[in-house]
Amino acid sequence: MAANDPYTALEAALGDIAAIGNSLGDASTNIRVTGDDPKFLSLALFWRACNHFQAFTMLWKAKLYIDAEIIVRSSIETAICLANLNARRMDFMNDLIADLSHTMGGQMKMLRRGQFDFTDEVAAQWAEELASKGARMDLETLAKGGHVDNLYAFHRLLSAFAVHITGMSVGRHCPFGDDDDGWSKTLEATKEADRRRSVLWMLTAMTATLLAHAEIIDDKVHMDRMTALLEKLKPVIEAFADGQSPKAGGGL
Repeated sequence: MAANDPYTALEAALGDIAAIGNSLGDASTNIRVTGDDPKFLSLALFWRACNHFQAFTMLWKAKLYIDAEIIVRSSIETAICLANLNARRMDFMNDLIADLSHTMGGQMKMLRRGQFDFTDEVAAQWAEELASKGARMDLETLAKGGHVDNLYAFHRLLSAFAVHITGMSVGRHCPFGDDDDGWSKTLEATKEADRRRSVLWMLTAMTATLLAHAEIIDDKVHMDRMTALLEKLKPVIEAFADGQSPKAGGGL
């Protein structure tokens, strides 16, 4: 990437996130906890977020922005859950257990409607979880409880114009218009907006994720590193967000 490329700063920001994420990952490997400890769930969500970040970085650099946005939505979902876990600890874990029962109950209804041969076997394996109807987790409620309301707004937007098959998302794959300079410029401007938005939202999700995980595992070193990174990234975000710097709970 050329030194005068305005996206150099954003790519450098991705590098900063990766560096802290890798360091926090190394610190996380030394944690020994049981499955009923919030730190255990935080570890699982953290590793999930790291995998998403790796996939996003490859897609973004390959200019596959719609595909990158699909990953961003999953990253935002993970960030919301980590933020809520950080705020509510065992209450979130209980919500997740209830959601497990609710989800498995829905899966069993689907299997029985399909009359699959293995339905009874699956029901036997899930007997304990199916003993309760449970309750579905609501992502908007989780975002509010984790003080990351804006992340839910990003999640909803990505659902409509990237993840699900809608008139908005399909149109982005097959842009139609007159073959003239005006239309070409419109397409180019749209692509640049996609490029900027996807990385800004990923940075917002990952800063919230890393800070929440560091707080949950009581890692002050990485909490301080994240605080310093947030200060460093503020001018970068403001320069590329058209004057609107997205803010997450402790995030950008």
